[in-house]
Amino acid sequence: MPKTTLTSKQRSEIISLRETGAGWMEIERRTGVARRTALRVFRESEATKYAETERNARRQVASQEFERHMRDLIMLAESLVAVLELPTPSDVRSGDDVLDQLLEADMKASAGSGHEQLSVVDAQRVKRRNRLLLKALREHTSAGFDWRHYERWLKARNEWAELRARLGQRTDAVLRNVIDDELGGKAAGVFDGAVVLRLVEGLTGAVLCAVRQDSLSSVREYVCAESSGGRAFLSLGCGRERLQQPFASIEDAKDAAACCTRALDTIVRGYDAGTVTDLTQQRDLMRGAQEALVDALQELRLIPLILSTRCEFCPA
Repeated sequence: MPKTTLTSKQRSEIISLRETGAGWMEIERRTGVARRTALRVFRESEATKYAETERNARRQVASQEFERHMRDLIMLAESLVAVLELPTPSDVRSGDDVLDQLLEADMKASAGSGHEQLSVVDAQRVKRRNRLLLKALREHTSAGFDWRHYERWLKARNEWAELRARLGQRTDAVLRNVIDDELGGKAAGVFDGAVVLRLVEGLTGAVLCAVRQDSLSSVREYVCAESSGGRAFLSLGCGRERLQQPFASIEDAKDAAACCTRALDTIVRGYDAGTVTDLTQQRDLMRGAQEALVDALQELRLIPLILSTRCEFCPA
């Protein structure tokens, strides 16, 4: 038999009566609709309400998951921007090393109260997750940002690390030659192997500091023989990474300063100047890429891009 066609008013009355506790016989008597038909109407209404409740719950979960996804992307972008600073003189990492350390970091834990050591399994899990997040970030921003800036920064940072290692090797060779030429036999009484290595470290840092701050013309200012409280020492470099090497007397410190100054001149202006020039070029490339990335990856720019695009990991 075909289903009885009911008006909206009849359906509403049946549902209202049942929801207030009326039995099916009473509903049949008050509405004139057969109990079986009334039961079908009520069950259909309940199924519709359940489906709508489920859809609303799914929408709420999807909304919450998308908000979490967006927060994760913004946190990753902030972490990425934070590692784009020009390397300090003591930072020997390549661009690949910097990126690996970023991806290995549990950014949620870092944003919390502590930095607990992760197990190997957890560290691998975190790194895989962060790689996927970086992929998602690139997908969301591909239409609004040229990610070749990131590739340029990565390449320049890798080049910087190689040049830095070369600078250290050349500084070692130059300084030893200068010491032999300037002091001859006297050098043995002033410099032992550990002292020379310390001076090489300080000179390398001084050059890198001058490159970083664009102050090569005044790099000699990063070499200074000093005495204080009856102690003599040689200062090399600048800022927090300034190296201080103690000597037995101020005369020895001045001899060391003269050798280091001459070595600096050779490194910066002599036949080794090409390495310094190359470092300056990579610094400029890193700086330009950094500025573009910092501007593009700020939260105010990211939120509209993320909201208007989708990646393969966006909640449905």
